[in-house]
Formats: sequence, structure tokens, C-alpha cells
Amino acid sequence: MNEALREGSVEAADLLDRLFVDEPARRGALLKVRRQAVELNPGNLGRLRALRDAARADQNTNYVRAIEHVLRAFDAVAGPFPPPPLTAQSAQPGMLTLLTRHSREPAGEAFGVVWEGAPEVFAKSPAAAGLSGLERVVPGPTTALSRVYEAALRLLDTPRFALFHKRAGGLGKPRKGELPLEEEGKPLSASVGLLSPPAAILSGDAREDSADLRWVLGEALSCVLPENALVLGLGPSEARALWGVLLGAFGPPGLVTVERKDADLADMLWQTLAPRTQRRLKELLAASEATPFDLVLERARQSGRRVGMFLTGDFGHAARRVLASFPDADAAELERPGGLERLCAELPSLADLLRLAVRPEYADARWHLPTPASQRLASGRLPPV
Repeated sequence: MNEALREGSVEAADLLDRLFVDEPARRGALLKVRRQAVELNPGNLGRLRALRDAARADQNTNYVRAIEHVLRAFDAVAGPFPPPPLTAQSAQPGMLTLLTRHSREPAGEAFGVVWEGAPEVFAKSPAAAGLSGLERVVPGPTTALSRVYEAALRLLDTPRFALFHKRAGGLGKPRKGELPLEEEGKPLSASVGLLSPPAAILSGDAREDSADLRWVLGEALSCVLPENALVLGLGPSEARALWGVLLGAFGPPGLVTVERKDADLADMLWQTLAPRTQRRLKELLAASEATPFDLVLERARQSGRRVGMFLTGDFGHAARRVLASFPDADAAELERPGGLERLCAELPSLADLLRLAVRPEYADARWHLPTPASQRLASGRLPPV
């Protein structure tokens, strides 16, 4: 039965549930079984409630709160259950790796190996990367963006990266007597400047600490990682062409053929990449099975969504942002009976975020209850984040 559960049988999960439910000594096993049932059938509110009840019986407060938050994300009667502030959380080793695991598939790692092995082939000057005149954001208490930026660096232990902010409407500071350009209220977006190392660029209105600000900062944090920098930093056609070059030049023989127009790039990589790097690239591409570029791109974007959801702590906001990325998806379905389950079945990106939101590791990293010390910090040197 356990083997059937490992192979993805939700029926096996239900049978084990019935066997364990009346045995107090099997609370841990019941919790594990119910979490696997949610993994197999994401969005089913009945299974989520059962998982919450098992977490409560196991006295796992952080986990109960994380699951309750998902249950109430679209409940018009109970209302949303807000997450605790970032300032109440502690750094959890390996959390960034968990959040960005989609970028660490062999295809994503191959892009990372190429960037780290031959940055001079792709890196641009600050001017060519569009950074001229942009404001560099310094972590600290100065602005809403700098505060969240500081919290993200602390909690996720990210590699240090430069963050620039492009205010709406143009560059530079407003003149005396003029309204700040952010008054235009331009929506936030993130991009990556292919410097060495890569820099993140936020564009739009960043005056207020909002779920959108945190979401886009999460995307920015993810896009500068070596695995994502080229996928998201090159133009779509350039990144797609590079993937074809990598598969043709370093993948298994006969996998794909490098197009004639891309032959110069293939030769340049052969000449630039060290032999050890080329061997690693061949190992990775042997396991990639010619992954379609659209899937590589979606995995890179999904890593940004996962980091964004961690910074917001808000599954409801994350779900709506995901649906906004798919024009055919109906966000109103989230509030209909069974709607979340149906959407999870249709959209792997949404199902993945739900599974992340109810992982014990995520709950411990994002749903830690505020302590008196963390509350003093939030009300003292820094505003609540």
C-alpha cells in the first residue's frame, strides 16, 4: 500500500488514512499520508481541511496556520488569514534552493553553467543593459523597496546582487516642486540586466509596500540566478536560439542540428568554455532529453513566482497573479465551489504553488509566530515588513 502511495495512488492514501485516523500513536504517519493526498489532489478543500486537522493534532502551529491561510484564501465568509510579517521569520538553510528548484532541472543548470563559464560572451555594459541613470537600491530602512529587499537577502541568504529601480515615466529625480514620477502609478515589473554579475531591474511605482511589490521583487531575485539569467535576460528569440545551440553542440549526437545562422555562436562557446565546463555541460544535456525551450522558460518564471509567494506570504495573491499570466483562465473560478481544484488540474503552475504553500518546510520558514523580540524590531528601527 505504501508503494502504491509512492507511485501516486490517491486511493492508497485514502485507505491508509482510514487505517491511521483512530490511532493516536500514528499521528505523524497520518499527517504524512494526508499531505501526500493533497499533493496528489491539489486544491481539494476537503483534503486540505483533513491535513489541517492532522497538523493540529500533531501540535504543529506553523503548519496549521499555513494550511488555514490556503483554506481561507478565497472564502468570502471567513475572509483571508493574513501571514505574519517577514521580520518575525528566521533564515532557513536551503530555502532559496527549495523555492527555485524548477530552475535547477538539468536544462536550467546547463544555462547556468554557460553563463558562469562564458559571461564575456553575453555580458553587456551598464549602458547597453539599460542601467544608465537608474537608482541603485541599497538594503535598509530608507524605502519600502529597500526594507523588503533587506528582509529577502537576510531570510533567503541569496548571493549578493545589485538591484536598480526605474521610476515610471523616465529617469532621474523629480525637480523641485514636481510630483514624483511614481505618481503615474505604473505597474511594477522585473527584468535582468546581463552585467557580470547580473543585476535586477524593477520598473514602476515602488512607493508602497504591497503584495505586488513583494511579488515582483521575488521575480527579480530569481531572475539574477545563474540558471535564469540568460533564459530571462536575453530576448526570447536569442534565448531560444542559444538553447538550440547548446543541444546541438553539447548534447548527445543527433539530438538536434545547429542552424547555420547560429554556427558562429556554437564555435565561440567551443572556444571559450573550459574543457571541464564542456564536460559538465554534456553531462547535463545528456539528461535533458531535448527539453522544449518553452518549458525551460516556464520553469524559470515559476521559480520567480515561488520566491514572490514567499515574500508576500499570500497564496491568494499568488494564485491571481498566476491566472493573470494565462489569458484563458477565469479568476472568478477561484471563488466558486470546487474552483480551486479544477484550476489546479488545468494549470500546473497553480498546483505547484499550492503544493509549496502546504509544505512543512515552507510553513516553518514563512509562518513562524511573531515573538516579543521580533515585534519590538518591527516597531522600532524598521517599519513592519
